[in-house]
Amino acid sequence: MGFAPPTRTGDWVVDAVELSKGFERKSEVGGQRSEVAGRSASCRPPTSDLRPLFDHLSLRIQRGERWGLLGPNGCGKTTLLRTLLGEIAPDAGTVRLGTNVKVGYFDQQLHSVDPDATALDAIRPPDVARFSDGQLRDILARFGVQGELALQRVGAMSGGERSKVALARLYALEPNVLVLDEPTNHLDLWSRDALERSLREFAGTVLFVSHDRYFLDRVATHLLVFEQDRWWEFPGTYTAYVAFLKNRAAELDSRPPNSIETSVAPPKSVHRKRKYPYRKIVDLEADIEAKEAQAERCQMDLADPDVHRDHTRLRAIMDEYDAVQKELAALYEHWEEAVELN
Repeated sequence: MGFAPPTRTGDWVVDAVELSKGFERKSEVGGQRSEVAGRSASCRPPTSDLRPLFDHLSLRIQRGERWGLLGPNGCGKTTLLRTLLGEIAPDAGTVRLGTNVKVGYFDQQLHSVDPDATALDAIRPPDVARFSDGQLRDILARFGVQGELALQRVGAMSGGERSKVALARLYALEPNVLVLDEPTNHLDLWSRDALERSLREFAGTVLFVSHDRYFLDRVATHLLVFEQDRWWEFPGTYTAYVAFLKNRAAELDSRPPNSIETSVAPPKSVHRKRKYPYRKIVDLEADIEAKEAQAERCQMDLADPDVHRDHTRLRAIMDEYDAVQKELAALYEHWEEAVELN
C-alpha cells in the first residue's frame, strides 16, 4: 500500500478565516473562548437560531503537515472537513485552497466509488488514457484487491474491500492533499498498519478524522481538537496532547479554587453532558494501561512466524487485537471526558 509521489503545492495548503457553520436547534447554547496551548477559536452565542458546529474558526495548514481532527461523535468533524474542502458553504467566513492543490477525498460512506462499477472501472481517473487496465490492476493490487476481485462489482464487495478500492482510487487520482474521513473503519489489522505507514511516508499534506487513537497518534503531526464546545489547535501528536491534559489537570488540582486562571483551562461549559458514567481518572488510566499491554502482547504474537502457520490461532489473535483497539478507543474518549468534566 502507498500513494503516488505528489506534485508540489505552495507553502500553505488551506487557509480558513473566521469560519462559522451551524445547524438549527431548539434552545440557545452559550460559548466561551479557549486560550490553551496553540491558537484559539471562539464559540460565541449566535444571533440566529443555530447551534454552532464551529464559530469564528481560523486555520492555516502548511505543506507537509498531517492534521487529525479529534472530538466526540456529533461535534461536526465531517462537516468541518467538507467545509474546508469547499463542498459545503460556511455560514460566514472564507476558505481558500493554496497554489497547485489537488485534493483526494475519502468519505466514510464510500460514495466516491460507484457501487455499480467494477473495481477496475471505479478507480479509473477521468482522463482514462493515463492508465492501462494492467496499470490499474497493479494499483488495486497495491491495496490488496487482486485477481478476479478487480472485476467484481463494488456494491457486492465487503466493507473492507470497498475501502481498499476507495484508497486505490486516491492513488490513481495522484492528489497532493489527502482528506480522509474515518479511513480505517472497515480495514483489517494489516491494512490499517499499511495505511498508517503510507500516510507517514506521503510527501504531501494530510487532513483526517479517525476514532482509532493509535492510528491518530502515529499519523498526525498536528491536532484540531473539539473541547468544551469549541475547536482549538494543538501543535503536536496525540501522545503530546494526552500529556498536556494530564499536566493541566495536575496544575488545576494543585491550585486553590479561586486562583485557577481561564488561560490555563477554559471554564467548563454547563451545556456539556457526560457520554460516559463518572469514573476516577486513576481507574481509567489503570484500565488503559492494562489494555495497552494486552494490545502489545497481540502485536508480539502477530509478529511470531509460528502463529501464521496456524490460521485458527491467527484469526483469534487478530479478532482479539481488533476488540482491544475498540475498547482502547472508548477508554481514551472516556478518559478525555473525565479530565474535562470530573
